[in-house]
This record gives sequence, C-alpha cells and structure tokens, in this order.
Amino acid sequence: MAQVWLRRVGEPVQARIAADRGVAPADQVRDPALAAATWSLACGLTSTGDVADCVALARETIASCSPGEDASPEYLSAYGALHLSAAVAAVRDHHRLVARDLCHGAERVAARLGRDRNDWHR
Repeated sequence: MAQVWLRRVGEPVQARIAADRGVAPADQVRDPALAAATWSLACGLTSTGDVADCVALARETIASCSPGEDASPEYLSAYGALHLSAAVAAVRDHHRLVARDLCHGAERVAARLGRDRNDWHR
C-alpha cells in the first residue's frame, strides 16, 4: 500500500524501496503474495526507467512461483499482472520477442481465470 501511495504522490524512488521491502518477506516464506509484491516492485522499476531490471526480476519471479492447479484466483490475478508489467517494460527496453512471450503467458493465465480480474490494484 505504501508503494502505491508513494508512486501516486510522485515519489518513485521511495515507492521502489517500499515495494522492494515487500518482496523479501514474501519470498522468504514462499507466500503466494510474492507475485503481487514483485508486480509492485516491477511497476516501481519501470516508473524510474529501470526497465531492464524490471524484466529480469519479473521473469525470475515468474519462473520461480508458477501457480499450481489449486492456485487461487487472487494469485492468478497477480501472476498475470506480473506478466503484463514485464511485457510493458520489455517493450520499453526494445525487446519485442520477450514482450510477446510475456503477453502469451498473461493470456494463458487469463484463460485459467476465465474473465477479467485485478485483485491487487483497484
């Protein structure tokens, strides 16, 4: 929540720090919120122009926290959003093929959900 507020009031560096502090605890306990926390950090990285870092972080997280068959819709929502955030960053970094692969990943997640859904950013 702090990251979103800081980004909205024009403090991208502080927003990035807040988002980063949310990723570490989620990763340590292997919490499904890792995808949401990483999505938040990815948005911060993109807003400060660190698009290559965003793509690298998102792709690493996507590979390490793939949802199982019993994944909740909330988890799938965050996982799909992470794909889309990374795709935007990949386009900004001039990596069209990477962006296309990330968009295809988001499409697969959306197909599992069966409808539009955004649980982590309202």
